[in-house]
Amino acid sequence: MTESDKLVDIYAELKDIHARIDRLVREIEDIETAFPKDDESHPDYAGHRSYHRVQMKKDEQNDESIAALKRNILTWAAIGILTVVASTVVQVFVGPLLMNLK
Repeated sequence: MTESDKLVDIYAELKDIHARIDRLVREIEDIETAFPKDDESHPDYAGHRSYHRVQMKKDEQNDESIAALKRNILTWAAIGILTVVASTVVQVFVGPLLMNLK
């Protein structure tokens, strides 16, 4: 391989490296658009992370509230069903017994 061929190969490799760097820079710029800007117009990575932490806590609290609401609804539904069953038992069985005592 001649010196000229080596230089051509090095040039081709450098062009490839340059193209990959350009692609990486574009990808980083695209990723940075997903983040809000700070006071200096740079991506605010910490603010983004903080926002997600707050959002996850809110989601957790919301899940807890929904679970508590479901428990409350089920508790009152069970109380209602038991009340209906108890009323029916009293009317069907206890009522006639009391009528027979008179």
